[in-house]
Amino acid sequence: MEQNQYTYTRKIGRTTFSIVVKEAEGAKEKVDTGIKKLLLNDLSGAG
Repeated sequence: MEQNQYTYTRKIGRTTFSIVVKEAEGAKEKVDTGIKKLLLNDLSGAG
């Protein structure tokens, strides 16, 4: 079973935040483009 993996990293001050989203091909629900955009926009506006 193939997995797609997305990693988002954001450094704020001396702290680095990293979010890893793993998406399995056989999953009933998948991370869609809207959720990915939401995460990226949220991280971009955090600092």
